[in-house]
Amino acid sequence: MKPEGWAFMIVSLAFVWGLAGWCYWKILTAPEAEGNETEPS
Repeated sequence: MKPEGWAFMIVSLAFVWGLAGWCYWKILTAPEAEGNETEPS
């Protein structure tokens, strides 16, 4: 594989992993919901 292919692959993987990590971080650090959301109101 040419160096341009390696560079594109590394940048693409870094972007996908970074986006997935950011999404996990946003979900796991979200504030707790008040009350029980599963009970009908």
